[in-house]
Amino acid sequence: MTPSRKLTRAVSSMVLGSSKLGQSQKKERDREELRKGAYEMYECRRLEDPQDKHRVEEFWCPITREWWERSVSKSRPPPIKIAHIVPRAFLRVPHQTMKMFDEDTATLSINPRNSLPMHKVLEEAFDSYALVIVPLPPKQGETVKELGCVLADSALANHTFDHGRKYKEVDGVQLQFLNDSRPASRYLHLKYCCAFLYWHQEGQTAWAQDPSSKGYIWATPGEYMRRSMLANLAKGCGILYLPEAFYKDNTFDDSKSSEIADVDQEDASLTFTGEVVRMYKETGRLGRDEGDEKSPEVSESEEDW
Repeated sequence: MTPSRKLTRAVSSMVLGSSKLGQSQKKERDREELRKGAYEMYECRRLEDPQDKHRVEEFWCPITREWWERSVSKSRPPPIKIAHIVPRAFLRVPHQTMKMFDEDTATLSINPRNSLPMHKVLEEAFDSYALVIVPLPPKQGETVKELGCVLADSALANHTFDHGRKYKEVDGVQLQFLNDSRPASRYLHLKYCCAFLYWHQEGQTAWAQDPSSKGYIWATPGEYMRRSMLANLAKGCGILYLPEAFYKDNTFDDSKSSEIADVDQEDASLTFTGEVVRMYKETGRLGRDEGDEKSPEVSESEEDW
């Protein structure tokens, strides 16, 4: 190798190394910002006497509906994680994701409304679509949307997640929050759709049925996402037909123009679907990166946040 080529490689290596370091530092800053934002928004963390070196720190899980504690002096990771809701794959195509939601999603990685605190083992189940969070049917006079937990993976029902507690114990429970703050419905709806598409391929969608209404369990209608992009995402996963009842009250059509993302609709759908489905085929999970290293307090199923 000539000296000039060696020099070029050395410079390239330094530049790439510096770039990766910068990306790593930004990810860590984003994690910390999201963590602090979630603690503040949900009021899910409390600390005993700051002057006591043996003080106990407590974290609230809305699914188990109790405080979980750790001793700060032992430097153990907390029993609660801050779960991201929107899968990482969608943020790799930011303009298309804006088009899908018809809103600016530039700060999605640090938006506490794209997060949910929960027990660290339940977070792993949520990340892999074994648990799904859905809105409950609104009650008369209710001003805050309440959420419920559904166990989509029935094979986990009798498995334990903490000191003999079984997954089936959280199936059907209403989440209990400490204030009126809730995650954004459209982000939860996207996660719900990803879970449905995954379990549809597995032939297990009974969890998504609502016998009382002969429909689907997503109880709150709204214009959560662009219908054509959901349809293309389903086709990319090999699902040629989605029941109309699954999407008709929860999507908007292409007649709604987007002022957020100036992207051609067809190109947006193709790029968006291609990126997300590529990750699905690689990992078996929509938007989940295989072999991710998870941070102690923030779910890093999306390695590149």
